[in-house]
Parts: sequence; C-alpha cells; structure tokens
Amino acid sequence: MTQPLHLLLVEPDPSGHRMVLHVRLIAQEAVARGWRVDVLTSRAAAKHSALHAVRAVLPANSGVHFLADYSKGTGSGRIAMLRQQWNAYRSLSHSITHLAQQINPTVTYLVNLDNIYKVLAITRKPFGGTPFAGMMMGLGYHRRATGLGQGRWHDRIAEGLFRRVLRLPSLRAVTVIDAALHAHTSRAGVPEYSKLSYVPDVGSRECIGSRSEARSAMNIPDDRFVILVYGSLSRRKGLAELIEAVAWSPDRRVLLLIAGQADAGATEILEGNVARLLTERGQIIRSEGFHDADREGLMFAAADAVWIGYVGFYGSSGVLYQAGAASLPVIAAQEGLIGWLTTRHGLGACCVPAERDTVIAAIASIANDPELARESGRRGRKLSESHTPEQFAAAICDAIERSRP
Repeated sequence: MTQPLHLLLVEPDPSGHRMVLHVRLIAQEAVARGWRVDVLTSRAAAKHSALHAVRAVLPANSGVHFLADYSKGTGSGRIAMLRQQWNAYRSLSHSITHLAQQINPTVTYLVNLDNIYKVLAITRKPFGGTPFAGMMMGLGYHRRATGLGQGRWHDRIAEGLFRRVLRLPSLRAVTVIDAALHAHTSRAGVPEYSKLSYVPDVGSRECIGSRSEARSAMNIPDDRFVILVYGSLSRRKGLAELIEAVAWSPDRRVLLLIAGQADAGATEILEGNVARLLTERGQIIRSEGFHDADREGLMFAAADAVWIGYVGFYGSSGVLYQAGAASLPVIAAQEGLIGWLTTRHGLGACCVPAERDTVIAAIASIANDPELARESGRRGRKLSESHTPEQFAAAICDAIERSRP
C-alpha cells in the first residue's frame, strides 16, 4: 500500500498572492487528500496575515518552519539579479536540505521557481538531492513563436537554461499557468518538456454585497466610473501610465480605486505631483495594505472595470480572473498573455500603456458603452469558471502526485 504523501510547501514571501492564495489552496487540497503538509517560509512572514490564513487550513500535525536569514542584495541589472538569485538559492538550499533530513518529505514544492531557476541551471544536486517540484511564471522565450510579443536576443539562452534545469534528476515536475507556453512546448518534441504540467491560473473571488453598499462604505458617488487597480503595487502595474492618462482624460467621472501594498517605486508614483492632483480632484482613492477576503470583495464590488495594463510583464495575472469572477470588464495591456487572453475571449479593451492616448481610448470605450462592459464582464465570468481555486489546487496536487519518487 502506497504511503500518504508528505508535502513540504516553500514560499518565503508573505505579500502578494502566492502565500495567501497559492500556498493556502494547495495546502487545503493536500490535507483533503490525506497528505501531511509542512510549510517553509521566511521569518518576515511569521506575523503576516497571509501566513495566519495558511495556518488556519493546516491540521495539528503540520509544521511551519523558517528559512535561514540572508541578504537579498540591492541594485538592478543582470549581475545584481544573478547575485540576488544566488543569495536566495543559498538560503533555500541550506534550509530545505537540513529540514528534509529532519522531516523527510516525499516532495518539496516551491511555489516560485522563477527567482532561483538561473542558479538551478548551474547546480548539479540542488537541495541535497531532495525531490522537488515547483511553478514557473516568468518564462518569456516563447513570446515571438506564440504571438505574445516581440522576441529578445537572449531567448535561445533562456530556453537552454530552462531545459538544463528540467534535466535535473531531482526536479520531478514544473507547473505553468501560461497556456500558450504549454501548447508551444507540447508541440516541440523535446523530452525534457514532459515534466511540464499546465494548471489554470486562479483568481476566483465573489463580491461581498452590492455595488451601492460597497460604494457607500467608501464614500464613492454612484455616478463615478471606478477603475480598480488591485494587488501588490509596483511600477510594473502600469500605475504611472494609468495615472497620467486619467489626468489628461476629459472624463472627470473616472476614479481610480488603488488597493494593495505599495512598494517603494509605487509609493513614489502615488506621492508624485500627478497623483496628488488626481487625489485633490477626488479621482484617486487608496485602500492600503493587505486585503482579506471581505476587504477584497468590497474592492471588486465597488468597481466598474479592472486595470491590468501591466508594463514589462508578459505572463498571466490572477487579477484578470478575479475581474471575471466579479463580472467586470478589464482594461489590459495589448502585449503578452494578458492581452492575448483579453482579445481572444473578449474580456474588455486593450491599450499600449506607454501610449497615453490608447489608454484614454480604452477607458472611454468601456465607460461609454454599457453593453460592451456587460458583455465583456459576462465573458470574463464564463472564463473564470474554468479557473476556480478548486481546479487550480487540484491540478497542482495532481502534478505533485504524479511526480512522487
């Protein structure tokens, strides 16, 4: 008789969606399957609300363990990024290797392999040979081949590094949320790609209460056209581009509801002159910090549309599916998987965030056409039904089950 699987889930960062959504959902599904589950995270997560949400789904025999502290490093550019990946890998390798000797997990699943995969490509026996699996979300070497965007000079190098990682004997499986990437690799006839499994990105969230109740709670007039910017806030969210477009737009009904934890770059934008001007006009409302389920539902209930016009990002976004679950249209970046999904499924309007006039036009197309907004929201709702938390967690646990030694 096969012994119940013992899963070690690894995610250092408590902010964003990976801890509160991915780790929690995977742990919940694993426990339901009768698996033993342990979690490895950073000490910074110890008092974070996201880890509290994870603990709530863990049984008494589960352990929460903490990584060895390490210097993340500073700076930008490829050398700084490699240094940061190396520091992250060393901390993970030390902690996973020693913890595995103590608790002997069947499989270790890293929720985010992106921040160490270049280092993995040059290692022979990562994590002391502990069987592991994980998710990749930031791969982009397939953009030109799949029509998601322009190619880059280093695409062949990136693909080679990824295939090298896949050849590691102790790497049992890699999950991806990019349907275009999975289709591309399935056609490639490359043996290493057999380790890849597609899982549907997740963003399901029902609204809490009605729009009028949500707007009343936040003192938002009913006649405003509310665009929600939701999640971990950084420059990559396209905040600067959206704020500038709204400042230049003649439509003063537009109001930005900006909800989430802002990093240093986003804070600089939100405290800048243009954002201050919009705030004074009553066109920006902020809801800061971590949002639990009730607070999150309130944000989506108050919105007319959701901004996913991200800059320099070509992957998937759970916020797209959250918008769909709330029957809301999106205003999306034209390039990348987000733009591909928005166009393919008719989820809203696309723009080029760096081109202000296209942002203004995309907003106007949704704000001035209620039928388009309703139809886009209906299509989004239909798409979100195949990207539920249950489907996401089950697909990952199925991949882990198949990967057990």
